[in-house]
Amino acid sequence: MFIETAEAEPVEPAGETIVRRQWCGPGLMSGVSANDPSSLVIYSAAGAQFGVAISWSMLLLLPMMSLMQEISARIGRATGRGFAANTRQFFPAWLLTVIVTALLFSNVITIAADLSAMGAVTKLLIGGPDIVYVAAFGAAIAALQVRLSYEQFARALKWSALLIGLYVVAALAAGVPWTRVSYDTLAPTV
Repeated sequence: MFIETAEAEPVEPAGETIVRRQWCGPGLMSGVSANDPSSLVIYSAAGAQFGVAISWSMLLLLPMMSLMQEISARIGRATGRGFAANTRQFFPAWLLTVIVTALLFSNVITIAADLSAMGAVTKLLIGGPDIVYVAAFGAAIAALQVRLSYEQFARALKWSALLIGLYVVAALAAGVPWTRVSYDTLAPTV
């Protein structure tokens, strides 16, 4: 995914700015971050239970999710502030407290689910107690966040985001019945 960014260097003396395309920008990172380990476990469980019968929901959900991303990005770009700062400016403090508390709770649960999924997958691959893997992954990630600069950590995350391409390879290697997927995507069933 290419992201357009305005550069400070003028193309001509008139002061026009050039637009440079980056191979990996915030759009890719936010898209990849939605594919955390706990989400993949949920997708796998849904696939095991329903197969491709609920593929039609993508046609409904993708535009709504994309629209929310677009609205959030435009508000952030227009105001220069994030969600919490905008909420603080336009709504009562108690509402911001409720939202931030809910977000904190949700993030803690998601991190626990992600670490648990990583531990369970590692246990499937090499055996052993999954709680040890959960603790090891948690300690390693915390250490990397503390030891690396933001730029180094962001660069590592950008390169690891390329692993998302393995989803395509896995789908092609799995022998997916594409005619059935197409049918179930276009013909909703309950």
